Amino acid sequence: MSGFVYRDDSIGEGEFVLGRFAVQCCAADAIPYGIVVESPDAAKYANDKWMTVSGMLAKTTVDGVEVLMLQADDATEIEPSKDPYVYPDMDFGV
Repeated sequence: MSGFVYRDDSIGEGEFVLGRFAVQCCAADAIPYGIVVESPDAAKYANDKWMTVSGMLAKTTVDGVEVLMLQADDATEIEPSKDPYVYPDMDFGV
């Protein structure tokens, strides 16, 4: 997965969120989303840096809600995407 690093008080010290903005119609309706990443190197990745992360999916709890977590095996800093948004694929499954 690729996205930008984000942190807030709801996640643990060895974690960060790998995020993107999803767009349905236009940038005005962009919604942030992401996945919690657990990594022993989490602290060295600065907020807003773009990363590609791979690993094993697991579960964790954030603010009392069970969510997906990516246990990082590999994380690489990358250049920011030219288009930071992701869009729905209306042809998925066709």
